[in-house]
Amino acid sequence: MPRYDFRCLNCGHEYEKWVSYSQKEAVTCPQCESKQKEIIFKATVKGPIANSTCSPSSGFS
Repeated sequence: MPRYDFRCLNCGHEYEKWVSYSQKEAVTCPQCESKQKEIIFKATVKGPIANSTCSPSSGFS
């Protein structure tokens, strides 16, 4: 079952729901119970996040 991120078009609340594709239209906002919503796409990060620093000077100017 996919997870969808929604934004309510009535009150602006953002929320997520695990719901089947066929049932996503029936989802209501948990704050105002409106069915007026849009699906929003958020960037996801998979795997560890590496800490990086600038590389030391290589002698070029």
